Amino acid sequence: MRNENERSGRGGWQQWSEAKARRMLASFARSGASAAAFAKSRGITTRRIQYWSKRLADEAPVKFVPMAIPGPTAARDARIEIAAGDVVVRLREGTDVEYVAQLVAAIGGRRAC
Repeated sequence: MRNENERSGRGGWQQWSEAKARRMLASFARSGASAAAFAKSRGITTRRIQYWSKRLADEAPVKFVPMAIPGPTAARDARIEIAAGDVVVRLREGTDVEYVAQLVAAIGGRRAC
């Protein structure tokens, strides 16, 4: 196996491409070795592994969760109408029962002007 060291042919540092970094991180994950042991075996620094792990984790693709959005139904659009004398209150079906009871009591208990 070829040693994936950091030195280029001219003695300088070889910059990793994203594709190479992904390959190296996949190899590191499969190895089961510590970062220090893996880095030493490949002739690279642990700092490089940490850098690319963080950089690629920050760029992780967004995952969407599919969900069904129900269309409008007759029950959702249903209305309840309460009439007490000259007062008419229209509520959507599904309105909190306690709220409706308080509203009816308040309307029923009001004094005529």
